[in-house]
Formats: sequence, C-alpha cells, structure tokens
Amino acid sequence: MKTRKELSAELDTLQKEAQSNLHKRIFRSIIRWLLTILLYYYFWHLTWVRWSLVIVLPMILFNIGFMGYSYNALRKQIRAIKNKLDQLV
Repeated sequence: MKTRKELSAELDTLQKEAQSNLHKRIFRSIIRWLLTILLYYYFWHLTWVRWSLVIVLPMILFNIGFMGYSYNALRKQIRAIKNKLDQLV
C-alpha cells in the first residue's frame, strides 16, 4: 500500500500532466481560431462564408467555455482529493 507522500506525489504529477495537456489544447485552439479569422477575412465576399459564421461562432464560444470549465473542474477535483488524503492521515 502506498504512503500518503507517494499518493500526493502521484497526484501532483497527474495535475502537472493534465495542466500541460490543457495548455497544449488551448494553444492549438488559439492557432485554429487565428486561422479561422484569417480565412473569414479572406473569403468574406462569399455569401455562404458569412452564413457559416452563424454555426462556427457558437462552436468557438462553446469550446472556450468548455476549456475554462475543464480547467476549473480539474483544480477542484485535485483539491478535493488532496483534502481527502489529508483527512485519512
């Protein structure tokens, strides 16, 4: 059975990995949004491009909200697990 220190160390490692993956995801999303903006600017003269903004904009906003939610949820879950570890010992 693992000790409290080992479990805490594993939890810290897991937190760092998850945050690193989330930061990579945010970076990829920013690049995708910049490319989307450039393409919209370049093809704005086409009517269907303007109408596609009605679909793309809510998707982008949902993605931003989901990433913010997942970041906060990750922090809360890790904090709760650390509190449970502290209570066990």
